Amino acid sequence: MSVRTLQAEGFNTVSQVVQKRNRDLAAPERRTYSVVEAARVLGVAPATIYREVAAGRMRHIRLGKRIVIPQWVVSNYLGQENARAGG
Repeated sequence: MSVRTLQAEGFNTVSQVVQKRNRDLAAPERRTYSVVEAARVLGVAPATIYREVAAGRMRHIRLGKRIVIPQWVVSNYLGQENARAGG
């Protein structure tokens, strides 16, 4: 992109261009977690997640042999723990 093009789009400084680029490259919101990531967020061992999945107590998605946990499931578990703790 030329300087004129950037100025026409309202960018007057290099800093503004870098900020826009960083916003454009920002990772989209997470929609799923791996078992290890979900365990880390929930503060439990991955074996606990596998056990909950196997018992049918935790919603999950199977992608071939891989198991992923939807973000809303993790949020619900966190919400249940906060309710139990009185927070």
